[in-house]
Amino acid sequence: MELSPTVMFEHRTIAELAAWLEPQLPAGAVAAAPAVPVPAASSPASAAAPVVDSPVVSAVLRELVGSRLGMSADAV
Repeated sequence: MELSPTVMFEHRTIAELAAWLEPQLPAGAVAAAPAVPVPAASSPASAAAPVVDSPVVSAVLRELVGSRLGMSADAV
């Protein structure tokens, strides 16, 4: 099965993409697909820990979110 290079941009969420994709698949393809194992988090805190713990990244993200919300970065 080939997908359009823009298919990810045509659907706003993974759920929308899945709903569109399901009828495109041959019958039984979903049931025949192997399950992908998901690694278990060692602790709940590690699952919620930031991927990048950097003051620079945090500052840039606060600036971007603040500008999007019309607020100062300090208020975010």
